Amino acid sequence: MNNVKCAKCGEDNIAKAKYCSTCGYTVKKYIEPGIINNVKTSNDLKVYRDNKTTMIYNYRDKNGVFVLKLSVTPDMYE
Repeated sequence: MNNVKCAKCGEDNIAKAKYCSTCGYTVKKYIEPGIINNVKTSNDLKVYRDNKTTMIYNYRDKNGVFVLKLSVTPDMYE
C-alpha cells in the first residue's frame, strides 16, 4: 500500500487514512473550532473558564486507537 506525507508534520501515513496518525491533522482542523466554541459558550464550563483551566480532550477512533489530543488553554477561550 502506498504512503502519503502529512501536509502538516511530514510523517508518512497510509494513503487512505482519514487523519495523520502522528499529529491528527485533518481531524483537528474540523473538530478544534467547535470544541473551542463550546468551551467559550457553554454554561456548564463557566466554572472552568472562571478558574482559567486548561481543558484536554482525547479522541480515539471506533477501534479505540488514539487519534488526537486537543488542549484548550485560557488564551484560546478568553
